[in-house]
Amino acid sequence: MTCPNPSPNPNAYENLIIERKGPKAVLTFTREERLNALNAQTFRELIAAAEELEGDDVVQVVIVTGRGRGFVAGADITDYVDRTLLEYLDFQRLGRRMYDRWERLRQPVIAAVNGYALGGGFELVLVADLVVAAEEAKMGLPEAKLGLLPGGGGTQRLTRLVGRNKTKELLMTGDFITVTEARELGIVNRVVPAEKLMLAAHALADRILERAPPGGEDGQAARQRRSRRQLAQRHLPGDGDDRYALRYRRRARRDHRVH
Repeated sequence: MTCPNPSPNPNAYENLIIERKGPKAVLTFTREERLNALNAQTFRELIAAAEELEGDDVVQVVIVTGRGRGFVAGADITDYVDRTLLEYLDFQRLGRRMYDRWERLRQPVIAAVNGYALGGGFELVLVADLVVAAEEAKMGLPEAKLGLLPGGGGTQRLTRLVGRNKTKELLMTGDFITVTEARELGIVNRVVPAEKLMLAAHALADRILERAPPGGEDGQAARQRRSRRQLAQRHLPGDGDDRYALRYRRRARRDHRVH
């Protein structure tokens, strides 16, 4: 199933496109040559896209997906490896703004995970309200392999979903998980063959549209307020902590030179 109506300004974005079909909008990441890795430009475009979608009174459900083998395969290290410390800290803060903005989105968000959802990509999955995943997709927070912690809210959001001990295991090992395990943990709602991914996402969106009560927007706003309070209460080192951002930058630069 496709959404033939493009964004009102189809040239507004470099790294993503927005297509509409009535009350549904599909946002697709288009940097498939980089497995849709997140850079500063993508962060800015996602913030702008959230503003565009929230201002569209017709759109009631948003589906987010990626082209190629990646949903979003984490941060694009090449985008910031040679930045100054202040530039790097700005990059981290920009990313946190993006996640918070999407969590505040008026419309329900369905993540249609087509491939790798790692690091910042997995954190984007955790921001979504519902998740449909292709059978071969992989998820995880591999920052531990760099001796680091996630920086976009993943430590808190994952804890709320799967509990303290499983979160610690995933953070400390950096292991990937299959979507089958993610479904068992309550992260993923539905697992489908890759060729049926978008059909399943649209079907779920259609059910939301059929069932949504007139006061659904107020309910969504209440959910967002609760989520923000929980995040504030569960602040952990790494998320929003610039000391960890500095460690990440130093480690990323070293590994970039090695490889």
